[in-house]
Amino acid sequence: MKARKLIIVSFVMILASCQDQPKVNEEVGLNSNFITQSRGVYDNDGYVATASDEGIYMIDKGKLKYVDIGTLKEVTLTSLNFADDKEIDKQCPDSFKTYCEVVDNNFLQFYDNYVYYLAQKITVEGEITYSLNRLSADGTKRESILSIDTIPSQLVITKGHLFYVDTYSQEIIVTNLNTSVTHKIELPINQDFITFKYAEDYLYLQTFDINDQSHNFYRYNFLNKELVFMVSKDIQITDGDGNNLLIYDINSWEPLKADLKVVNQDMEVIAEINEDNRLLNYLDSNYIYTSSIDGPQQYKIYDYQGNVIYDISVLNNLKVNDYIRGLNAPMEASQIQGIIRENIFVVGGSDSGLKYYLINLKTGTWHEIFQSVFEDLNNE
Repeated sequence: MKARKLIIVSFVMILASCQDQPKVNEEVGLNSNFITQSRGVYDNDGYVATASDEGIYMIDKGKLKYVDIGTLKEVTLTSLNFADDKEIDKQCPDSFKTYCEVVDNNFLQFYDNYVYYLAQKITVEGEITYSLNRLSADGTKRESILSIDTIPSQLVITKGHLFYVDTYSQEIIVTNLNTSVTHKIELPINQDFITFKYAEDYLYLQTFDINDQSHNFYRYNFLNKELVFMVSKDIQITDGDGNNLLIYDINSWEPLKADLKVVNQDMEVIAEINEDNRLLNYLDSNYIYTSSIDGPQQYKIYDYQGNVIYDISVLNNLKVNDYIRGLNAPMEASQIQGIIRENIFVVGGSDSGLKYYLINLKTGTWHEIFQSVFEDLNNE
């Protein structure tokens, strides 16, 4: 009888432990229409933003800030930097007793009602580790999801998995966030990894074949954890929505010339844009979102028949800023950083640094947001 009670108690303890383990939804893809990394905006502190359906999140000096798109009200949700369980600004103090943990400014992703971020933890003994943490949408509940024993780059979460590149070994790593089971993605011989590309329900890998100097694209199969070959062609994928991809079909590298297309998974053409000075940014089920290659900035949104539906000019008082890059030179306003409902999110230059805007597509109205952020971005 005692043995049976012991078994029951042990089972209950194991069950309770499993229930306490944070769960990650493996059925949800990422919001591919709000990926700000590598979209031509750089600053001294590291700039990254992400969005839910309700608002936009940004990291500023170790704090998570949020703007509701309905009210345009900005709030500071929580601090992300700590030393010995006390909040700090953005750098570890010269001396701490047990540990110091600071947020990495290169990754922030809203995924399935949580805000995920990367933190670097340094112990007093000198041990350095990285952890993937998450917060509830209002910033009140913090959970550690995964410990990473290397410096990760190019992080992205989709279908309950974390993908990243090991900065030291350059290996491509994928980890199931529910089980912590990790494996390496093996590439074909003589192919070097270039980058990840995204769509709502898909993740793509771009490689370069050293021997025949070709670009190759693969789709990751989450069931068998293998790569599915798509195409070997000089293209660049900029975004995906459902089964369609927004691509540059490269005709010439020097000088750079490309056709602007929407294609399906079989690379069959769905739509084309035949206009100069266009930089592809995003697409959704209705529209193709573009910005200018060279200034002055002009945002044009097309339907799938190639018609311009929205045409938005840059604000007159914005200034060319070295932290905002066009294809060939600095610009006064960025390419489209993200799409949220009927708005696009962009970054503009000013005498005091960077400014952040939501632009309503239907009215063309520019609303400045994150006003507490831009004045201090580049003053360190």
